[in-house]
Amino acid sequence: MKGFLLQISFILILNSFISVTQAQDSISYPMALLKEQGAIWSSPARIKKKDILPISLIGVSTAVAFSFDWDIHQQTPSLNSNFKTGVDYFTELGSPFTLVALDVVGFTVGKISKNERLTKTSELASLSLINTAIVTVVFKGLTGRERPSETDNPFLFHGPSLEHFSFPSFHAAGSWAMATSIARSYPEKKWIGITCYTLATGVSVSRVLIDKHWTSDVVIGSALGFGIGTLVNRIHENDHFVFFPIFQTYKGVGLSYQF
Repeated sequence: MKGFLLQISFILILNSFISVTQAQDSISYPMALLKEQGAIWSSPARIKKKDILPISLIGVSTAVAFSFDWDIHQQTPSLNSNFKTGVDYFTELGSPFTLVALDVVGFTVGKISKNERLTKTSELASLSLINTAIVTVVFKGLTGRERPSETDNPFLFHGPSLEHFSFPSFHAAGSWAMATSIARSYPEKKWIGITCYTLATGVSVSRVLIDKHWTSDVVIGSALGFGIGTLVNRIHENDHFVFFPIFQTYKGVGLSYQF
């Protein structure tokens, strides 16, 4: 758990250097984050008829996952041994450090090559990631579910806890949040979306195969990541970003940029 919180802290520190500008008005990073968090937690109050079907599908998928949690858990030792190399690769791909590193690389390449679309995509992915981290930490702490490596009982929820952090899977949620941000930024390039979602699926499955999560953990995590990534992209679709706003308080220092 300490390692997980350390990784989330790393994400928070990185993202604290972002501020968002809309038209001529600058919004500080904390205010942008509050706006996004408000939209996320209040989203159930804005459900429309068109949302009923996907929400129902998520509900059914979650119920099915819960019903098969124990059976799948019993099969993971043999499955993991058969696909160990691939499983290890995918699970590391979804770690917070790896996701942040990939995002930084995308941002750096976009900036150096003056590719504004890639730069903004990286920024949106970053915001999606930190919002997903906050939501998953809240759910993990409130539910206190034991990991399959700790118990054979998939219905063992302790309630508020800092010891049991299984539900939902952040690896799955973070991977799907970033995949969604990237895919939505390049809607005309279907292969990008297919690649991103395939990798996110691989990360999600790997967490079950190495006994770190129940199947229902990754189903809910994936749904959360997809939903948050979609919402963040919608909120900031027409926004511009400023990096390192902390330096703007010092006259004559020009380490910020806009596009």
